[in-house]
This record gives sequence, structure tokens and C-alpha cells, in this order.
Amino acid sequence: MFGALAKRAWQLGLALCVLACSWGAACDREAGREQSTAPAEAKTPSDTATHANAKTPADATMPANATGPADATVPASTKSPADASARPSDPDDDLASTPVTTTRPAVRDWAMFRGDARNSGVTSESLPPPLRVRWRFSVRDNEPVTATAAIVDGVAYVGCQIGAFYALDLASGAPQWTFQTDDDAGIGSSASVSDGRVYFGDEFGVLHCLDAATGALRWRFQAGAEVISSPHVVGDAVIFGSYDGVVYAVDVETGKERWQFKTEAQIHSTTAVIESTVLAAGCDGAMHVVGLSDGVEQRSVRFGAQTAASVAVEGDRAYVGTLGNEVLCIDWRSAEIIWQYRDTDREFPFESSAALWKGLVILGGRDKVVRALDAGTGDVRWEFKSRGRVDSSPVVADDVVYVGSDDGRLYALDAEAGGRRWDFEAGGAISASPAIGDGMLVIGTQDGVIYCLEPGRKAD
Repeated sequence: MFGALAKRAWQLGLALCVLACSWGAACDREAGREQSTAPAEAKTPSDTATHANAKTPADATMPANATGPADATVPASTKSPADASARPSDPDDDLASTPVTTTRPAVRDWAMFRGDARNSGVTSESLPPPLRVRWRFSVRDNEPVTATAAIVDGVAYVGCQIGAFYALDLASGAPQWTFQTDDDAGIGSSASVSDGRVYFGDEFGVLHCLDAATGALRWRFQAGAEVISSPHVVGDAVIFGSYDGVVYAVDVETGKERWQFKTEAQIHSTTAVIESTVLAAGCDGAMHVVGLSDGVEQRSVRFGAQTAASVAVEGDRAYVGTLGNEVLCIDWRSAEIIWQYRDTDREFPFESSAALWKGLVILGGRDKVVRALDAGTGDVRWEFKSRGRVDSSPVVADDVVYVGSDDGRLYALDAEAGGRRWDFEAGGAISASPAIGDGMLVIGTQDGVIYCLEPGRKAD
């Protein structure tokens, strides 16, 4: 009963927080809830304690070729979630070094939200459409999956809003282990995987560190409020933000706090890390440039609008969409705004984080449109209109943009011109972002299904 009451209390607090961040019903009515009957088209304009929560799915329903659960090393007290099912289907003490090198993971991995510490949203993988379903997995109670998966060493790691965190075999969809948060604390934080550990936050403000092979809890850190921000592992520190308005750095081995930087409001988004600095934007209407080694603010840029999207950075330039209906390009070294984009005909917020590809800033909006803006000028290079709002953050693989929509479709768009090359009807709305690794794409839906797609046409 306590868990249910606590969850209801949290939900009320979150509702107030969301209202404070201006995610109101007006946006839902105008951008996300309306359904267009026109065909989608492209156009080109001129959180420390230890306890074992890990479970193995011995009695889960799996495909005949499933592997993993019986082979995984797990604590003796583990048990299995009978309601999880997998089935085949047709249809990153060296923190003080300067600068810190934040190299990409191996090409065939997608180890963190947006793929790298700069939040670029780009992979070197080639994943040409069309794609076909390799497997699909239904989470417990069909709760929404809004977090983005991490893909490392042939395993997809992802959590859901009922507090279940899964390690799924990438080849078969068979769950290797399941970890359940205390009081079913929901997971909206996308996981980061580094050196055999998995890190993610939950709705009660806990940052978890699990053993990637077994799901055993290594440590946990208690922040002051919900952690949706996805962690970055840099050197021997884990960097993340929280709804208590704090950016934290904690030790990767112990979970002890290294430093904290306090902003003036909630932090929903994921920080970016470049060289020896952390870039953080949130609901205080500013982007903060903070020292990676000490958490001391070096400079900030105030633009007045709250942000839920994560900052993406390339060189001296940082790009972020706001809930004030703008996309900004900021020189993070000089703390100057270089350009601002606003669609004066359709004023809607941007919660989608941008992908940075070959001089383009590609992101979705709550006006149902995916846009590519010129990184130098902010001019629109192309637009693609879906049938629902686009909070999903696009990922670019080779010359293809993959992005989900609230209309229940995953789209593959031409990165150069914005034309639709293929789409997949998932059914449930998609606000999670694609993860691409080892030649496959993994994405979750709001009706509790995780899909793994691979190149190839559906068999007859």
C-alpha cells in the first residue's frame, strides 16, 4: 500500500512540475492530440546502498531459439517475472585531467542516450530501409516505454514506467535478467553502459548502478527528486541532472558524490560533455557551462525559455530546442546566441533533441513536423510532416533519419532532402528515441512494446 500511495503522491508532484515547465493541455490539444487525415509529406522551403533486485526470467515466454537466461550468472535469490514475454514477429580519479577525451563507443554499440557524450544523435552504422521486425517484447503490464535503449555487446538495456529494467538479448529478444526498482518507481531515464556497468535514474530520484552481466545492484545514489536525465560516464565520474535542479557528479565505483551544481529549476534533459566542460539546460531558461572536474560554473547563457530537450554540441556550437517554441544555436565558449529559429506560422514547443549531421540540425516538434535547419544560419533546409507530435529524438544512420511520432509510426527519412523512404506502424505512440547498434534498431512504444528491427523486407 505504501508503494502505491508514494507513487500517487509522486504523480501529483510531477503533474505540478510539468505544469511549471509549461507542458500544458493547450499544447496537447493543438499539437499532440489532433490527428490529421492528410498524408505525411516532406517539403523543402526557399541518483548508497546495496541490495539485489535482479530477477531472471526462467518462466518467461520466449522464442524457441532464445538464449541467455539459463546461462546468465545471477544472485541465488533471483526470481522470474511471469508476465514478461519475448516473441518473434513478422510484421562512457581521471576527472581532473584537462581536457577530458570523450571518445565514441565502439561503432557497433549505442552505449548512451544520443549515442555519445556530445548528444550528436549520429551513428556510423549503416541501416538502410526497409526494415523488418526481428522480435518484439511486451513489458510488464504493458506500461509505457519512453526511455531510449542502450545497445552494448549484443544486449539491449531499457526500462519502463512500471519500474522494470530489462537486459534483452539483441539476437532473440529473450530477457537475460530483469531488475525491479523499489515501489515500482518508473524509469524514464535512458541507460548508459560503461565498463560492465549500467546506469539509469528513476522517478523517486535514485540513480542505479547495476552489473551489466547479472543485473545485481552495485550501488545507488539518492538525488533530491526524479531523475529523467540520462547519465554520462566520463573518466571515473557519472554526470546527470535531476528535478531538484542539480547537476551531479558521482564516483563510478562507489556512487559517492564528487560535486554538485545547483540551477534555479528542474532539469529534465541530459547534459552534454565536451572537452573539460559540462553543458546543462533545464527549466531555469539558461544553458550553464560547468567545469567537469569541479562543478564550478564558468559561464551561462540566458534565453528565458524552459528546455526539456538535451543540448547537442559540435565544436564551439551548442544546439537546443525550447518549450518557448524556438531552436537556438549558442556559442558555448563565448556565451553568445548565434541564431534563433521560430516558425511564426505554427508556434509549438520543441522537446525533441537534435541530431547533428553534415551541417544540419535535425529535430522534431510538437507541431508534428520534423525539420532540418542549417547549422550555420538556422534557415530551414527541409520539413517532413507526420500525423502526431514528434517528441522522439531523431538518429541519423548513414544518410537516413530514423524518428518516431505520436502517430504510432517509426519513419525513415532522407537526411539530405527530408523525403519519406519508409515507415513502420508500431501501433502505440512513440516518444522514445531510436537506438541503433550491431546492425539493428531498438525502440519502445507507449503501449509497452519494445521492437527490434533489422534491414530486410517482411517475409511472404
